[in-house]
Amino acid sequence: MRFVLRVAGSHAARLAETLLPLLAEDQEAAVETANEALGKFAGRFEAAYAAGLRRKLGLFQKRQDDGALAQDLIDRMAGNGADFTLAFRRLSGAPRGSHCEPARCRRSITSGSLGSVGVQ
Repeated sequence: MRFVLRVAGSHAARLAETLLPLLAEDQEAAVETANEALGKFAGRFEAAYAAGLRRKLGLFQKRQDDGALAQDLIDRMAGNGADFTLAFRRLSGAPRGSHCEPARCRRSITSGSLGSVGVQ
C-alpha cells in the first residue's frame, strides 16, 4: 500500500505543478495552495483505498484490524503469484449473509475458489 501511495502522491504532485498557473497569479501563492491540497492527499487516499478494499472483501462494518486483514491477503496473493483480478472475482462468489456459517464460508474461500488463483 505504501508503494501505491508514493506513486499516487508523485502523480498528484506533478498534476499540481501543471495547475500552478490556474491556482493563483502569484507563483508563491499558487505553490502554497498546491502544497496545502497535497498535504491532505495521503490521508484522503488511504481512507479511499481502505474503503475500496473493505468493499472488495465484503467487510461491511469498519473495524480497526481491517487494514491488517486486507494487507495479509494482498501479501499472500503477491507471495503466491496470484492473479489479483481473478482472486477478487472469485472472492465475490463466496457465500455471504446470515445463512453463511463461518466454517462453510472459510471452506468455500480456501478450498478451490481462491486456491486455484494462488492464494493459500
